[in-house]
Amino acid sequence: MIMLFVIAAFTSCVKKVNSEGIVYSKMGQPVSNVTVTLYVYTSGKDTPLPNPYHATTDGNGHFMFSETIAKNRSFGLDVSNGNEFFHKEHLSREDLKHYDIHLK
Repeated sequence: MIMLFVIAAFTSCVKKVNSEGIVYSKMGQPVSNVTVTLYVYTSGKDTPLPNPYHATTDGNGHFMFSETIAKNRSFGLDVSNGNEFFHKEHLSREDLKHYDIHLK
C-alpha cells in the first residue's frame, strides 16, 4: 500500500516533454547530424540542471525529444555546428512541442 502511494505521488510530480522540430542553417537549409541539447531549469533564472538531454538531427534536419521531466520546469535549447549557433532559454513545454531552430 505504501509503495503504491509513493509511485502515485512520484508520477503526479513528473510530466512528459515531447519536442520536435527542424534545424536550419543561415541559408535556410536543413542541417543534418548536429546535436540539439535540451537544458532543464528549475526556475528559469538559475543555471541549468546537470545532465542535459541530447538529440541528433537526421538527414532532413529533424530532431525529437520525448523525456519524463519534473513539473514546473523551464527549458533551453542549444545547437552549434562550427560557425553557426543557436541558444534560447525560458521555453515552456508548450513552446517545445514544435520548435524549428534557425542558426545564426
